[in-house]
Amino acid sequence: MTQILWDKLRELISNRIGFIIRQQDIQYFQRKIETRIAQTKYKNLEEYYHLLNSVSNKNDRFDSSQKHSSEKEWNILANIITNGESFFFRDRGQIDLLANEILPKIIADKREAYQKAELPFLTLKVWSAGCSTGEEVYSLAMLISELIPDPAQWNIVIIGTDINQSFLDIARQGVYKKWSFRLTDPLLKVKYFLPHKQNWQIKPHLRSMVTFYQDNLIDIENISHHNYGLDLVICRNVFIYFGLDSISKAIKKIASTLRPNGYLISGHAELQAINLDNFQPISFSESVVYQYLGENQANHDSQINSETTTKLEQQVINRVSLAQQEPNKLSLISEHISLADKPVTNPQFNKAKSELNSSKLQLDNIQILLDEGQYYQVIKQIKQLIKQQSDCKELYYLMAQAYANQGDLEEAQINCDHALEIDSMYIAPLLLLAQIAEEHNNHRTAKELLKRIIYLEPLSIAAYLDLGAIYRNENDLHRSKKMYQAAYDILQESPRNEKIDYQGQTKVDDLLNHIKSKL
Repeated sequence: MTQILWDKLRELISNRIGFIIRQQDIQYFQRKIETRIAQTKYKNLEEYYHLLNSVSNKNDRFDSSQKHSSEKEWNILANIITNGESFFFRDRGQIDLLANEILPKIIADKREAYQKAELPFLTLKVWSAGCSTGEEVYSLAMLISELIPDPAQWNIVIIGTDINQSFLDIARQGVYKKWSFRLTDPLLKVKYFLPHKQNWQIKPHLRSMVTFYQDNLIDIENISHHNYGLDLVICRNVFIYFGLDSISKAIKKIASTLRPNGYLISGHAELQAINLDNFQPISFSESVVYQYLGENQANHDSQINSETTTKLEQQVINRVSLAQQEPNKLSLISEHISLADKPVTNPQFNKAKSELNSSKLQLDNIQILLDEGQYYQVIKQIKQLIKQQSDCKELYYLMAQAYANQGDLEEAQINCDHALEIDSMYIAPLLLLAQIAEEHNNHRTAKELLKRIIYLEPLSIAAYLDLGAIYRNENDLHRSKKMYQAAYDILQESPRNEKIDYQGQTKVDDLLNHIKSKL
């Protein structure tokens, strides 16, 4: 019976997070689990197995508290069984390939497209999947910093994810011991690190380039909205711990995040036996790189010939079906709005509700109060809820709205910052911060925020309209026209009679006519 339970537990782990417990590791794994069970209230392996299985099992007999305990235990289990061995500039051959071939080509292509006015902004987006304690992510940040001498002109997003939350906590701190630098050029170490007690810490400007969050690489139904239109995905020394089915799931998830002609780099020989439809292997002396051809390999010729397609267009293509299914995702904020006089719209709330099912009723009630103008009650209720849900970004955003609608822009900004500390790429508070900056006549900050929003969410009508208005006020009519045209093109996908919350309930057709007057 006990051996059957051990086998079922290993199978459950493989199905849930992809990890295969290899034959040579079984005894070590079992000792780890036995030690963990002794630290919990569960009496034996059977009870522990049922705890882990409750979050994966859709049977209603498991209540929400059981599933919450199960989710928490899965996080602990992931910390126990994953390997954190890493160091800066690991695998010199692949690092040289990135520094000398892959990244320079991506950057040069982006510059060329931007100079031809085929890109509205210079953008670069990279994902390190299975980033461990962050050395690989910061290695990428250093490489990119060396290759891009004008980073202020770029929207650079570097994402690091891992299943192990404790690894991510270390990565966010950015503090490393001497052993992590065993392949690091001493000049780079001095340039990008500061002494920190007996260790070294990443300098703030480099840390600010990177965002970390937890992610299960084989959970293909849970893809962050941040991970779209990627130029490069690096997933090294992860697949060696996965079974074939888990690798296939991970590849499918990675493919859905890459832009056409984007690149995937894995560990050496990790993908040799894997079916890589829609990827074209490219052999270099240092490594094999996989270039994504698009969703349908049969159409890859036309996709490859579309190299002049803008990054914005690529991201819109990636999401066009989603936009057609959920037209209310189009984000709209008034072009000229006095935050003290007119309620701030809440374009991302529907999305927030779907992400936080357990808090749906609470969020609905708060939204009703906000719509009714009961801002004091909104603030009072949220302050109570935050005591139990301090990591709920939507609560901070709703409270920011309430303060903004009262005219207290300072408190609104503080709460937006709290929301962004939880998720630095959360669109809604970025939109509100852009409005606040405009209210303070800080147009430079507003433009930076709006450009970032457009990069993260290419269908954000509000960002295009606000940015177009700023450029128009600055008499930069060329850029203003480009922003209004982008908004117009996106709105063309919506039914003409559909009503959108823009300066009241406005029909798409009326809004299109409004934008035409700006062109």
